[in-house]
Amino acid sequence: MSKKTSESKKTSESKAPLVAAVAVAGAFGLGFVAGRATAPDEAGHAHGGPRTTPATPTAGPRTTPATHAGHDHATPRPTGRGASGPPAASDAPGPVDPAVVDAGLDRVLASARAVRAAPDDHHVAEAALLAAGELEQLLLGDPSALARALEAFRGLGEVGDLEALAAILGRLRHPAVEQVALEVARRDVSPARRLAALDVLDAMDTPEARQVALDVLAGEQDIELRRAALRAIPEPAGASVEEAAGVVSTLSTIVARDRDHELRRRAAVDLGSWARSEAELRPLLEALTRDPSPEVRGGAAFGLEMARRRSPEVVEALAGVLGRRDEDASVRENAWRALSALSPLPPAAQAAWRAYKAERDAMGEVDHHSHGDDGHDHGH
Repeated sequence: MSKKTSESKKTSESKAPLVAAVAVAGAFGLGFVAGRATAPDEAGHAHGGPRTTPATPTAGPRTTPATHAGHDHATPRPTGRGASGPPAASDAPGPVDPAVVDAGLDRVLASARAVRAAPDDHHVAEAALLAAGELEQLLLGDPSALARALEAFRGLGEVGDLEALAAILGRLRHPAVEQVALEVARRDVSPARRLAALDVLDAMDTPEARQVALDVLAGEQDIELRRAALRAIPEPAGASVEEAAGVVSTLSTIVARDRDHELRRRAAVDLGSWARSEAELRPLLEALTRDPSPEVRGGAAFGLEMARRRSPEVVEALAGVLGRRDEDASVRENAWRALSALSPLPPAAQAAWRAYKAERDAMGEVDHHSHGDDGHDHGH
């Protein structure tokens, strides 16, 4: 899903080590602890992720959008102890002792705190990986254990603790997790718990999160809650025309008027996926040329690439960006890649595309010759 793995969850610096450790635990913990690999992530992003960037003809870094952290989505997987279905009744284990669940929760929270205190210590990260994998195994295998973990989630108040448990719960893709996350995101008194619940919904990419996310964006001023709500808006796949209209309206308003440039950037990328007509792309064309933030202008170019509409207005706007030598380099790069995706191009746009490519190739040659054979800058 393109949105969730390239735009999805661009985590803050303070939370990145913890999220990375728990993400690794989610990806490998079950196989490491129980000899069973988890289902692979769809794209290996992260809306802090987090959406796959559309394939382009040439390699090179994408500066916008950044990957949503935490926003990589595992494909659905069985919740029983075996990959082929639930165990036979005679082989099914009894309920997990609540004390074992509580001990597992304590280990996860303690190891998450240790990761935050020593983010570069690989031994600490390995301990966090093991603790998360063990707890996930318990929650997958016993509904009563999952219920106890969800009860604990409702009672946590510290942001780091909530992040650690939310990272595990979001991977389970269980209806009970979705129900609790929706309830907490809607009406919990704690902003920290609401934020964590929105992160769970983001990870699950559930259509049920759409209205909750739109309500938060309409009624909340807290910037972190608003960012989390925007990340939690699911992919448009399967949405009705009426449902899409609500999302497009909200995204268009954010792109045009929100004071937070990161919200405008993310909304610009999302609008490219949700827009159903050329008219609904108008906010992206405006942002591409008028937004004061280069990050937002780059996001608008990426959104136009996602929309895949070859209208003359879109193509001309992107080609115009390439002709502006004073434009931010990342914006021009995204516009060039967008035109690559919208090819074949009319003559004027093709000329702009080729001119930028020649400029880009020349810069690559300069970079190559300014480095030694070992690829490191020697200060020449």
